[in-house]
Amino acid sequence: MAPNILEYVQEHSSPQSLQKGQGLVKKVLSLSYNVNARAYDAKVQGSKVYNVLISCDSNNVPTNTFCNCPYDWGGLCKHEIAVF
Repeated sequence: MAPNILEYVQEHSSPQSLQKGQGLVKKVLSLSYNVNARAYDAKVQGSKVYNVLISCDSNNVPTNTFCNCPYDWGGLCKHEIAVF
């Protein structure tokens, strides 16, 4: 991903989510990249296995993220942060 990915994550995360996400890095079960869709697809083990999708533009800069966890407080959830 782009060298400024750390800035992206920091801009789109709460300090609490950032800390929790860093603790989940070893819980990323799979990570793949779909060249045609320009998207990363991952599975992260939390209280259950969550699906994370990160779409990127042609410069590989994130444009949209999705996780099927119940987090809805704005910004990236801890599972998305773990994938980054």
